[in-house]
Amino acid sequence: MASNSNVASDDYYKVLGVERGCDETAVKKAYRRAAVKWHPDKWASKPAADQQAAEENFKRVAEAYDALSDPQKRAAYDRYGKDGSRSVDQGGGFTPGHVDPEELFRHFFGGGAMGPGMAFGGVPMGGMGGGFPGGAAFYVNGVPVGGRRRGGAQQPPEMPQLRLPPFVEALVKTVPPPLLLAGLMLCVMAGMQVVGMLMQLIVPNLGYIMFINFVAPSHLKLPLIAGVVACSAVGAI
Repeated sequence: MASNSNVASDDYYKVLGVERGCDETAVKKAYRRAAVKWHPDKWASKPAADQQAAEENFKRVAEAYDALSDPQKRAAYDRYGKDGSRSVDQGGGFTPGHVDPEELFRHFFGGGAMGPGMAFGGVPMGGMGGGFPGGAAFYVNGVPVGGRRRGGAQQPPEMPQLRLPPFVEALVKTVPPPLLLAGLMLCVMAGMQVVGMLMQLIVPNLGYIMFINFVAPSHLKLPLIAGVVACSAVGAI
């Protein structure tokens, strides 16, 4: 494998810095190295001209990898050049000739190509050991990888959203905050009183409850415990 890539080259092999007869592993390693080097988020703090150059290089690297990582497209490229590789139908993959570099980056690193805990731009990237569990993303400079808009502007990380039941949402929207807070406090106090009353019934009969729990059959435990608590409540009245 060649030691350096030349992103300005018109030859896909030279863009990635690999020999023409290299295997798939060498292509993947070369893309990993070049994609991380030229990812736009890594150049976000640089001058505008450097940012634009990095984006162009990032696109060239993605285009080269897209062609050389697919056996059919690579064979077509070796015979007919770029037009040949772009004409190959990927059968559900990336659109020929219209590679989305961010989508390719997510697809590549989301498949576990880089090990967990690796950092990019000084920020650890998690969730890369076999996809994104539970929809989680990994972050680069505070934004999800691939989270850049078309114009190069960054969008803030998506935060988990709390889903409220419809009636609770209606209360929050209609009831004034002071009344809502007062009602919440009353509910908490009432709940504490109920818990206190239950404890007064359970604690004196804790020995019976433990005996039932160890000795009684499974299907009789709950009825017997409920009976003991009910008898204690009647006696207290």
